[in-house]
Amino acid sequence: MKTSVRVFSLIVVSLVFAATLHASDSCGVEVKLLLAPAQAQSAVASMNASRPERSRIYFYDTPKLDLLANGLILRIRQGADNDLTVKLRPASEQQFTARAEGNKNFKCEGEVIDGVESPSYSTKEKFDASSVPQTGEEVLASLSKGQRKLLKASGITVDWTRVRRIMAIQSLSWSVPSQPRQLDQLSLELWEWPKGKSLELSTKVSADEGSATFVELKNVAKRNHIDLSPDQQSKTSTALRSMVK
Repeated sequence: MKTSVRVFSLIVVSLVFAATLHASDSCGVEVKLLLAPAQAQSAVASMNASRPERSRIYFYDTPKLDLLANGLILRIRQGADNDLTVKLRPASEQQFTARAEGNKNFKCEGEVIDGVESPSYSTKEKFDASSVPQTGEEVLASLSKGQRKLLKASGITVDWTRVRRIMAIQSLSWSVPSQPRQLDQLSLELWEWPKGKSLELSTKVSADEGSATFVELKNVAKRNHIDLSPDQQSKTSTALRSMVK
C-alpha cells in the first residue's frame, strides 16, 4: 500500500469515527515494558509469578505486512480462552477517545510502549479454534458484526485474497503478585516464534497514570535484576517484522 493510501485511510478513520462513535470517559491504558527474553525464568522466580498459562497465537496479514503498516492487527488465540480479535492502532496524530454504540465487545484502551502512549481500539469474540483458518477469506467469514463495523469505520481497504496466516506464536503468561507503590495485577508474557522471543511485563491503569506507571515498571525490573530489551516496540510488531527481514 502506498503512503498516499495510508494517509487517506487515516483521514477517513477520524471522519468516520467522528460520525459513528460518540465520546466516552477517558479510556484506560495498558503499560508495557519489554524485558530481556533470555531472563524469563529469572523474572518468573524473582517476581514469584504464578503457574503459566499456555496458548498459541496466530496472526494474519499479507506477505508484505500491509495490514500492520496501516495499524490493523488480526489474530486468533488458541488456549484456555479461544478468541478472534480485530485490533486497530491509528497513527498517534489521530488520537481520540470513543466507544462503539451497541457493541459490548468494543474496547478502547491506550497503550504505553517505551513511555509513549498511543490509542488502541479492538473487538474480541469467542472463536472455535479447533480448526484455525489459513486464508483471509476464511477469517473474513468468521468476523462478527461488531468486528466488521470496526473494520469499516477504520477506512482501511483489505484485499482478503492476499491475507493469509503468516505466523504462529507459542505464548506463556503469568500473573505477578502486587508490587510496591500500588502496582497490582501485573502480567508477564513470553512469546516464542521461529525467529525470536519477546518477554513483556505489563499492567493496566487509569488514563492519567500511564507515564508514572511506565517508570515504576522499569523500577520493578531493576529491583528484580532483570535487564530491559533494547527493542521497546510492541511485541506484535517485533514478531511480525522479523518474518519479513
